[in-house]
Amino acid sequence: MTVPLAPLRRSVSNTSSSLRVWVTNVAILATMVVAGVMVLVTIIPVGPVAEEVADLTAMSRLAQGFFAIALLVMATNLYKRKRMAWSVTVVVLTASLATHLWHAIHSGHLWGGVPTALTVVKVIILAILLWTAADFCCPSDRRSVRYGAGFGAIALLAVLANTGLAYHQFRASQAGRGTSLAQSFRLALVNLVGWPVNPGAPHLAPRFEMLAFWLTWIAVLGALVLILRPWVFSGKPTAAQRRQVRQLLAAHGHNVASYLTLEDDKTLFFSKEVSGVVAYGSVGSTHVVAGDPICAPADLPTLLNEFDRFAARTAHHVFYLYIASEFLSHYQERGYGTVKCGEEARFDLAEYSLAGKKGARMRSQIHRAANAGLTTAEYRPKEAHNPAIEAAFDRITTEWMEGKNTSELQFSVGGVGLDNPMDRRYFYAADADGTIQGFVVFVPFIDDGGRGWMADVTRRTSHAPGGITEKIIYDAFQQFLAEGDRWGSMGTAPLANVMEPSGRGSLLARAMTYVYENFSAIYGFKELHHAKEQYNPTEWRPVYFAYLPAPPTPQMLYAVASIQDSGGVWDYLRAFVRSLHRGQGQRAE
Repeated sequence: MTVPLAPLRRSVSNTSSSLRVWVTNVAILATMVVAGVMVLVTIIPVGPVAEEVADLTAMSRLAQGFFAIALLVMATNLYKRKRMAWSVTVVVLTASLATHLWHAIHSGHLWGGVPTALTVVKVIILAILLWTAADFCCPSDRRSVRYGAGFGAIALLAVLANTGLAYHQFRASQAGRGTSLAQSFRLALVNLVGWPVNPGAPHLAPRFEMLAFWLTWIAVLGALVLILRPWVFSGKPTAAQRRQVRQLLAAHGHNVASYLTLEDDKTLFFSKEVSGVVAYGSVGSTHVVAGDPICAPADLPTLLNEFDRFAARTAHHVFYLYIASEFLSHYQERGYGTVKCGEEARFDLAEYSLAGKKGARMRSQIHRAANAGLTTAEYRPKEAHNPAIEAAFDRITTEWMEGKNTSELQFSVGGVGLDNPMDRRYFYAADADGTIQGFVVFVPFIDDGGRGWMADVTRRTSHAPGGITEKIIYDAFQQFLAEGDRWGSMGTAPLANVMEPSGRGSLLARAMTYVYENFSAIYGFKELHHAKEQYNPTEWRPVYFAYLPAPPTPQMLYAVASIQDSGGVWDYLRAFVRSLHRGQGQRAE
């Protein structure tokens, strides 16, 4: 899917006019068309167009196809305003024009025919690229450039090896006649684009030439893909950066997902214009952001603009997960598409009560757990580590994961974090024998001037008494209330009630609703919402996705699905297959 023109304009300098962008895109489109024609005539090498292209390129059909693919890769990355694509294209065009001029001078035919028209097109494209050089500002990933240089070195070695073989062929087939290294090198280059075979050469020579041909072109394409990868900062935050994030969270961690900024699977973008940070991960050409940026509400527009510019420079789309409704207008004003993606189960602790009909099931579950002899307690690892308790947590987590269809979720779900608890709170329940049967990890957030705690990680053994999780969470909420905290949260129920009350909704909303209703075998979205509902939250708060461009591309949706499963996007397919297998086994029984 092509990138809309509007996001592209963000990547060019402020002085670039719409005409400048339009002219550049026309030149890039012309390059794509030429590459597409070359690919087509490579697949169907008949007709006058194929013959004309073959005459102009002086390449074999296979070499012509490789070159066309490389040209398409270059043009696509030029469209994304990548600096390295601009550099390579300018060098290739300059070399091509110089070669054409050299041949024209020596042949005495400077003008006339299709080659001249093609040369004029090259000159125009080169002039446009030089004119708009400042627009191509997206840097490449330095590590990928190093890898690309390695692939390029392989291509160079293949050419040199082919040169040596060519030199040997000339000496062997033309007895008594010496051949210069320049002549051998010329033949080697011809072999790589034309793939001729010297009939007088030893029988292994054609196979070597074939190997050199394939090795060189594969290395060239590999190098091209690597050096064009957009730059992405990676690396775990330093201790000082973590302290800075914790200070920001204590003051502005309004989103219940904000504390997940400190998880190791996040890359941190620190603002240079305001005091704030954005937690994101990158999959392909998409930056996926976990929750709203963390900053003072008044600074949010500035930070959003700054991160937009960063994403444009690195040629990435942006997809925000689970943003709060109170900040929705800031995204929409910047051209982001938005859609409701679920609901957060929120508890006003001062008003939360189990009395009445709505709290009946919760009361029943808590009484059931208490009658089974379960008691709750808080584990405080920052005060003193208890190896026995932590070993029990590990045992329960292992058993919990064995019963799941998918791998462990990440990015929008935190970890247990016992190695570095920071501000987490740990509550657990043990039976009458003192054996720990389940635990819940809470993370803090700030809202309306009051502190809250979200139940981020919940684990229990398969044989734990019913009501264990309900008792842990209720007792923890009562502890938080006694400490003066205002809020409790069960987190977001993804994909719940995303359609409008009228039944209308966008294509993305309808797709999410279909997944919610029909794919419980992969991840029980509906069951999760019903489970949170049993806790009788005081309110359900809508949460949203925000994405640019809008509507989101398939690559963006792939990034969102992939980044949240530690097993990758294929883990969903494996989970579906496993669920079918289990279902067949149960029916057989």
